Amino acid sequence: QERIILFYSTGRCGSTLISKVMNLNSSVVSFSEPDIFSQLIMIRTAGQSNDAEIASLLYDSTMIMAANAQKQGFQYFAFKFRSYVLSVSDLLYQTIPQAKILFMYRNALTWAYSFSRAFGSPDEKMEERLEKSGMRYMIPSVNKHLETHNNSISWVEYVAHMWVSTMQDSRSLQQQGAVLAFARFEDLKATPQVIIHSLLTHCELPMPEPEKLTDVLAKDSQAGTAGAQDRQKPARRLTDIDLVELERVIREMDSSLSPDTVL
Repeated sequence: QERIILFYSTGRCGSTLISKVMNLNSSVVSFSEPDIFSQLIMIRTAGQSNDAEIASLLYDSTMIMAANAQKQGFQYFAFKFRSYVLSVSDLLYQTIPQAKILFMYRNALTWAYSFSRAFGSPDEKMEERLEKSGMRYMIPSVNKHLETHNNSISWVEYVAHMWVSTMQDSRSLQQQGAVLAFARFEDLKATPQVIIHSLLTHCELPMPEPEKLTDVLAKDSQAGTAGAQDRQKPARRLTDIDLVELERVIREMDSSLSPDTVL
């Protein structure tokens, strides 16, 4: 278990870059956003199973993937999750308490702008996305909101729930006794070598060769995806009014959080 790394984040905060840095080490395999964990979150949120069964499935899924990678010669096993996997982080901590845990995050306003640019939606299409793609079950607080608000939620409200829930769940992990290494996107941009060294040290991993690290840092880790920096047409561009509303919703949801909260 101590060679397993559980890598949580808000998304759009450099987690893909760190995953690629980890993969520079020949003894490390970093799994990027395995779908099985998304499915188990949706089952839990929809109330289709109990926590004991879901915890067992989370444990088995993690161990099967690690065991298969071990047969291929890897010694360390990092799991870079989608942001909403934090909603089952309590169960993962209960079943794999010795795993190393990382959490990366970002200022809520710049995060929401970046996330919306890649994956945003017009408000009029939210109902369809929530139901047909199962988005409502990916974030427990969104599902609860929909149950009490006539199945209605705006895109700005949705991303507020995303960001607040990840921040709350990371703090909850600490309260359960978990030891997390935190890293902010803003600090990663300012001093990448320092932040990378800190995260790898927490995982008891060495720094990669300088030339290889420089090469990874010089590239867009999201190149060729919806989140690429050179994307020409944004999925949705948040306005200043949207961002003001986002900050209001965040403070309304949790008065202890602000967009620039530092953990």
